[in-house]
Parts: sequence; structure tokens; C-alpha cells
Amino acid sequence: GSNCDRDLAEAIRIATGTELVIWGGEGFTTDVCTLLDEGVSRCGDQARNDGAAFDPVTDTWRMLPPAPLSEDLGSWPTYRGAWTGEELVVWGGPDAAGAAYDPEADTWRPIANGPLGPRTHFAMALVAGEHPEVVVAGGAAGSEGRPSVEVAAYDPADRAGRAPPVWTLKCLSSQVPKCL
Repeated sequence: GSNCDRDLAEAIRIATGTELVIWGGEGFTTDVCTLLDEGVSRCGDQARNDGAAFDPVTDTWRMLPPAPLSEDLGSWPTYRGAWTGEELVVWGGPDAAGAAYDPEADTWRPIANGPLGPRTHFAMALVAGEHPEVVVAGGAAGSEGRPSVEVAAYDPADRAGRAPPVWTLKCLSSQVPKCL
């Protein structure tokens, strides 16, 4: 028989002020393998690309609409997220792509492609200031999982009608010569 349990380990969790939003994570653990396109099998932990929101006032859950992102195919989730105060920005996955979720409108929108390739074990956070940015740093990049010191920042300013969304490649100060 098959054993299937939802596991929220590695899920992105943010509080909007009115809801708790949970997206992604390790998902299901199963002893059944799934054959995907081109002979790729997916077994064991199944990374997720779905989510839900909890309203503590009404004590109810609602599913989020599907995100415009590819499903993680490996056993280690490769998406991370950051809350901007208006949107949950999610980036990573097998395509190194991102999307922003607006909980008030209950909609996703794709974000601009960034300068970094796919990776695992990276950090993502909002860096506050006059022009807040969502920063992606480090991780294990490439199919061989080599350590990366690359840092990129996404400016989500387009929601306020300012500049279009833009990514900039930044570097850790000790690695600047290697990044230029």
C-alpha cells in the first residue's frame, strides 16, 4: 500500500496581518514512484508548489490559486519567499523563476527573470529601506551543487507604479572580483 502524509517542512510561511499564508514545502512523502516526462521518476518526498491561507478570525482555511511556477521535481524544495508588506514574492525552482502573490486580490503574477540560475539551500529575505529589495543569496548552484556566493536583489517597485520590476546582481564584499 501507499503511505501519503502532508509535511509542511520547508514551506514558506508569512503573516499578512489578517492571514497566515503557507506555500510550497516538502509536501507528500510516498512509497510510490511517479514516472514523469522523458523517463524521469519522482519518488519519496514530493516538493509542492501549492498553498493555503488561514484566517484566525473565522478559523477557516482557503486554497491559494495555482502559482505560475514549475513544480519542484527533486526531493529538496528549491523555492524561497519573502513578504514585501503587500505581496509574497517567491523565487527559485527548476527554472530559477519567480512570482508574486497578492493576498487581497488572491492572484499571482510572474516576476521578471533574474540573473541567477537554479539552486538549493539559498537564503531569501526582504531588505528594508527607502527602496526595499528582495534579496537572494548563496546556495548550491548547478547540477553538481557547487557553493555559490552570488547575491541578486529584486526591486518589487512596480506595484506602486514606479519603475518596472528589475533584478540586479550583487556580490558579497569578499567576492567582488569573482563576480565582476
